[in-house]
Amino acid sequence: MKKETLMEFMFKEHSIIFKLLEDFEKDSDSEEKFNKLKEKQENHAFMEEKAIFIFYQKNKKYPEITVLLEQHEELRGLIKKIGNKENLKNNSLKLKKLMASHIKLEQEKFYPRLNKELEESEKQKMLEKARSYILGNIGFN
Repeated sequence: MKKETLMEFMFKEHSIIFKLLEDFEKDSDSEEKFNKLKEKQENHAFMEEKAIFIFYQKNKKYPEITVLLEQHEELRGLIKKIGNKENLKNNSLKLKKLMASHIKLEQEKFYPRLNKELEESEKQKMLEKARSYILGNIGFN
């Protein structure tokens, strides 16, 4: 059986987040759907920042990391505004656009670069850390 790669794991995470966003868009009055999206996005950003960005910054620096961290802050801000019901429709649209842009940068540049430039052992260590953060934050879902 083929082992899951770091890039595959992260792409799967992105698919889950986008699905939760689509579910919320269909029913933006649903607090349950919003909370699922919020929790998943917060846990995903935490995991990326701890397991991947920090580990990666110790070895090499790339401008994508700064942009991605800034986008995480913007995403947090938009989610907070949506949670407070501030300009719900407009902020939901902004969230979707920013999330799409963020995921595109990660999937087209950042993770392919990690996949190409890091040793297999480094990628495996990141994947293990990423999985442990996700499981530690949200259980076994």
